[in-house]
Amino acid sequence: MASLSNYALVYAGITGEPFFQSARRAKALTASRALRHKPGYTLLTILLLLTAFAIGLLAAMATYIFTAFTLKSPASAPFASFIGGTVTFLVGWFCMSLVDDVADSLYMCYCIDIDVGATHRPEVFDVFEGTQRPQVNQSQA
Repeated sequence: MASLSNYALVYAGITGEPFFQSARRAKALTASRALRHKPGYTLLTILLLLTAFAIGLLAAMATYIFTAFTLKSPASAPFASFIGGTVTFLVGWFCMSLVDDVADSLYMCYCIDIDVGATHRPEVFDVFEGTQRPQVNQSQA
């Protein structure tokens, strides 16, 4: 169980290898890199979660007002607003998790490229290594 890491499922999904073999390989790949934890993910995750919660709360209030006044069913309004707000929050949470998984997949692809010595997308290397290439002006005068 010590070989499990946050990237085990990502590596298994990318390569198709068995889970425990992927867990050991993902840990070896990410342990050799300088980025061992997600430094910016904590704040980003909190902000995305609060955004999903706020949108869910607004959806709950809108559902309550719609049910109570437009449909003229004030007895059903609390339950309808709970359902509307919860579904909206869960959809927002799913989208937040999707963004997090895409970032993890991109990082794992970067680690695999480093391991095999390939560079498929130079832009990805620039982002993870903190380097910046000069911009080439593509405009034609």
